[in-house]
Amino acid sequence: MKIGLLHLAERRWGGQYQYSLSVIETLLKNDHQNEYLVMDASSDTSGLPEETDTVSIPQESNMFRQALNKLYQGLLGMSPVPVPLLVPFGLTRLGRWNKRQNVASLGLDLIICPVAALNLHKLKVPYIMVIHDVMQRYETHEFPWKERAYRDTLYQRGAEGSVLTVVFSQSGKTDLHRFYGIPLEKVRVIPCLPPPHIYEYRDLPPAQVELILNRFNLPERYIFYPAHFWPHKNHANLVKALHLIKQRQRVEIPAVFVGFGYEAFNDVMRLADELGLGGQIFYLGYVSEKEIVALYKKATAMVIPTLFELNSLPVVEAFALSTCCLCSTSFSLPEQAGDAALLFDPHNIEDMANKVWSVWTDEWLRLSLVNKGRQLVEEKYTPPVFTRQWLEVISDAAKICQRSS
Repeated sequence: MKIGLLHLAERRWGGQYQYSLSVIETLLKNDHQNEYLVMDASSDTSGLPEETDTVSIPQESNMFRQALNKLYQGLLGMSPVPVPLLVPFGLTRLGRWNKRQNVASLGLDLIICPVAALNLHKLKVPYIMVIHDVMQRYETHEFPWKERAYRDTLYQRGAEGSVLTVVFSQSGKTDLHRFYGIPLEKVRVIPCLPPPHIYEYRDLPPAQVELILNRFNLPERYIFYPAHFWPHKNHANLVKALHLIKQRQRVEIPAVFVGFGYEAFNDVMRLADELGLGGQIFYLGYVSEKEIVALYKKATAMVIPTLFELNSLPVVEAFALSTCCLCSTSFSLPEQAGDAALLFDPHNIEDMANKVWSVWTDEWLRLSLVNKGRQLVEEKYTPPVFTRQWLEVISDAAKICQRSS
């Protein structure tokens, strides 16, 4: 089969971007049964493997992009429906390219899109789509109604039009059936894989880790949280837990944060200052892939206090890098982490503080969790396992397409 790998994700999307790279690189390197063509519609392409067979989907000209942005901004407040649903496919980047190129002329048998996308059916090629989660259905207060309506349309239209839809967990599979009526036999579960840079740099020796991190002037020990500052990532409760530890134990536990400073950033930094934790919080911004691996390897523990998430890439990254992992009990994260992470209630400051203090002070506990994480990642989260699971889905999709032709 000739398969198109549609690269839409931007670096600022966080885990969706890293996951897209995982799918693209793993299939390109490990699947020798099929022919692949990367369809590149992202502005962040540096993570794609070199010497990849790629067709570029160009961005709009500056003038056209500015005109579209003005129209978009003008409609935001006026439109009674989500604005992206009003944009004709022919005006989108993918739609305009399809008019010029005609995707059908590429001879593709199948397209794999590692993120949800509107109107893929209009490319007239069978496709597999990955839907990461449907959190807007659970945490309705976190999403404006237009955002909820947009996501519902995006996921339902995408899953209905796909040959098969891929999700990360059994919970995700149940959600598509429950909320959108997608038949269970049309949904496949493939757990997420650590992105390529984790494997590229996982064997960094301690001396090189120290050299890489020298410029940050970090303390000898710290806990680590890699996440953009979206409100649901729950940096605030982690800061409060560190404050509680400081009050009770008279110990300052430093925390290192990396990621884009989105809407919750100022509130989190202000909270840290108000609680007298300004000297304990080290915000490094967006760091390189080698630096983030070094930060994992140096950390005493990685903490994920997210309020809602079906799967977390940092959890499997920590396992792959032999970093002790603490993880919230949000949705299917316990299913993902098994007994290899110390779990806590992300809404319960005391529970979080107790668990952080446990791993900070108990070396045997840390080593036990690290060993369990290393074993779990070798069983479930390796490129060979990921490749095999994807090949099974591709084979199933090919059979479905043959039956319907």
